[in-house]
Amino acid sequence: MSQITKQPTIISPYYARNVKFAKRVGDDFLTVVRQRVMDEFKRRKISPYANSEMLLKTLMVFTLYALCVIAIYSNYFSAGALLGIYAFLGFVCSLHGLNVAHDAMHGAYFRSPTLNKSLSYGFDCNCTSSFVWRVSHNTHHHIYTNIPGLDYDIDKGSLLRFQPTDPIYHYHYFQNWYALPLYSLMSLNWGFYSDIVWMVQEYRKGTVPNQEMALFCLLKLVHPFFLMILPMILLSVPWWIPLIGYIILHSVSGVTSAVVFQLAHLVEGVEFVNADEGGELPYDWALHEMNTTSNFATKSRWVTFWVGGLNFQVEHHLFPEICHVHYFWISDIVRKTAEEFNFPYKENRTFTGALVSHFRTLKKLGRNKDWNG
Repeated sequence: MSQITKQPTIISPYYARNVKFAKRVGDDFLTVVRQRVMDEFKRRKISPYANSEMLLKTLMVFTLYALCVIAIYSNYFSAGALLGIYAFLGFVCSLHGLNVAHDAMHGAYFRSPTLNKSLSYGFDCNCTSSFVWRVSHNTHHHIYTNIPGLDYDIDKGSLLRFQPTDPIYHYHYFQNWYALPLYSLMSLNWGFYSDIVWMVQEYRKGTVPNQEMALFCLLKLVHPFFLMILPMILLSVPWWIPLIGYIILHSVSGVTSAVVFQLAHLVEGVEFVNADEGGELPYDWALHEMNTTSNFATKSRWVTFWVGGLNFQVEHHLFPEICHVHYFWISDIVRKTAEEFNFPYKENRTFTGALVSHFRTLKKLGRNKDWNG
């Protein structure tokens, strides 16, 4: 294999710790695979951004969202039916986040950064902050995948043990059973706790511009006002029906989104990587991503459609700036190039297989202190 040296430190402005990825000299997997993919775009004479399929999907999501809101405000439905509409709207909110806002926040929807940022504000209108997401997800998760202390997606406090370096408590023995109910609280936690705490802390440090803080505060009010408070006032059903419906909406959205994201990095076979005492990591960045990321159900266009291509997590991490509708054919190039370089290419063949693997991983992390992959 190629000689290994160390590259310059990668430092996030929002995190003080320095880490260094190993750098591969000579044969460079990332350079080769990116060049091959870009050459294929040129050969096909297509753009790496959204195409007609993506536009139709976006129209579908926005239409479903609008129909749900119209149904709520129609004041036509019984209390039980209204709760069902709220539940379906929670699913639609997750569709919007996974399929539309996620691509926009990665700059993968439009060529224009301004248009991408504008579209990403739909994430805020679903009660989650696009500003926080761009830092916690785009920066920390995508660069420092499965690195304890740097990847915010696996730093979840003490109730869930998502990484081998976390302390293990007696209740973790059952975490594979209680994880799903906690996932149902994820969206509520984002909307009304973690986003707010993060923004306040960073604003006090001076890392958040005043206009971003003002916009954050304004947009945080939009979702609960129009989907909970106003229906409580205007609808003929008891006031607590929209309240319960709003909680159900967040529960459905939270479970759907959490499960999709967990199936890529918290399954059997992926690695949790720690830096040594000098902050040096064992792999170059591309090999690190291949070791810490797993695909699932990549042959299913149905799964791909609903999860916004996030079943192609390997391709997404290597090409976050490319719209997910292209991942089907990109994956063939990535797989073949990985084989040439003797790089791993990890995947679960089905959604169900990945789901079972995730809960087995939670079980092992909850019962075996030193288990890693």
